[in-house]
Amino acid sequence: MKRLRDIFIIFIFVLIIVGAYNTLKFFGFNFNNNTFIDYVSNDFNYIKTPTKDVNRNNIKFYDIINYEYKKIAFNKVKPTTPKEVEVIKNTKDTKEPIVYIYNTHQKEEYTIEKNEPYNITPTVLTTSYMLEEQLLKHGIKSVVEESSVSEVLNKNKWKYASSYKVTKTFLEKAKEKYPSLKFYIDVHRDSVKYSITTKTINDKKYARVMFLIGLENKNYEGNLKVTEAINDEVEKKYPGLSRGIYKKKGKGVNGVYNQDFSSNCILIEFGGNKNTIDEVYNTVIALGEIISNYIGDTFEK
Repeated sequence: MKRLRDIFIIFIFVLIIVGAYNTLKFFGFNFNNNTFIDYVSNDFNYIKTPTKDVNRNNIKFYDIINYEYKKIAFNKVKPTTPKEVEVIKNTKDTKEPIVYIYNTHQKEEYTIEKNEPYNITPTVLTTSYMLEEQLLKHGIKSVVEESSVSEVLNKNKWKYASSYKVTKTFLEKAKEKYPSLKFYIDVHRDSVKYSITTKTINDKKYARVMFLIGLENKNYEGNLKVTEAINDEVEKKYPGLSRGIYKKKGKGVNGVYNQDFSSNCILIEFGGNKNTIDEVYNTVIALGEIISNYIGDTFEK
């Protein structure tokens, strides 16, 4: 008898929930992922505050998070079809962007800070959006690729090693859609010890960067020249921030990394899996200025 009573109570409870949901929906309340994200982020009153009015030295990354960051943090990446991969429309002004930012390994994650209230795990895609923001501050328009690499892999039954094959398609589609593109950045993160990927400069912790060159690209010298120019500036302004340029080829590695698409294709690893998003953000600010200056000097002469 008690069991029947419990079942009846649960049944009534479900009816109440369903009824409340339908009533709210009837009066115009729509429930979706974006609504949920906005709800859990409701404490962030500064979301509506212009970032230029915020003292970034006194707040965490999530204090300045914008809508794109929230979507990526919750892993709400727009699905794509394997045969017709489209570049996602960015909500920002992407008219004639110069830089295309993408992530071959989109699910590479950083560590969650102990005091992070919503248990959000930042990824390299988050880093891409931060870089986009910094480039724009210096007058360089860019577009971030949000199409899901893993979904294309799954639908085509390709292995993880084919990720570069997917992003090669993204690159081609992006260039077709935005003929103004001249510079391409593949954002990654490493997975080595925290002591290797972290550097303290003027009492501020940074996620160290490492550049990667694929020697199996027959024209790799062009990519190397671009990478060396940026790396030299990093070392000049932030000694020790760069781990250098890692050249790869041979069995077990890709060896090209889509750098055959353009001599202006570079691959940057921002920190490692043990770094926090604050440390990555400090580095993005530094790299954003350096890359912007390089692009300005190279393409606006």
